[in-house]
Amino acid sequence: VELDLVGPHHDHPAYLEALTRYAADLGIGGVVRFRGRVSDAERDEAYSASGAYLSMSEHEGFCAPLLEAMAQGLPVIARGAAAVPETVGAAGLLIPDRDIDLAAAAVARVLTDARVREGLALNARGRLAGVNPDVVAPRIVSAVEAFVA
Repeated sequence: VELDLVGPHHDHPAYLEALTRYAADLGIGGVVRFRGRVSDAERDEAYSASGAYLSMSEHEGFCAPLLEAMAQGLPVIARGAAAVPETVGAAGLLIPDRDIDLAAAAVARVLTDARVREGLALNARGRLAGVNPDVVAPRIVSAVEAFVA
């Protein structure tokens, strides 16, 4: 198992240093990578090389990377905080709090249970269809028209 962390961290060097030291102290420094900000091509490469997408963020709005991961065919496991439950719907496994053991078990489950992966993939296709711009745009226009009328 490898943990590939993608996302900007240049504004938080002390936090990055603490996480790097923590991974080393746990003896897993060799399998944890802090990639920082990446290009779209590098992001897509990371998705294609992954077996699952895990997000334990406490404060996400509409979290586009969850949908990107689903679109790449990855099972999604995410902390069910802020707007994540509304973003994911039934297309991912939601972790109720900071329970990292539960998150690890969920990742293990989606990596080893084909039925769970297939069910999440089916739900992901439905969720992605529901947020397709061709579906969402008319609803937004209708809501705005009703508001300004």
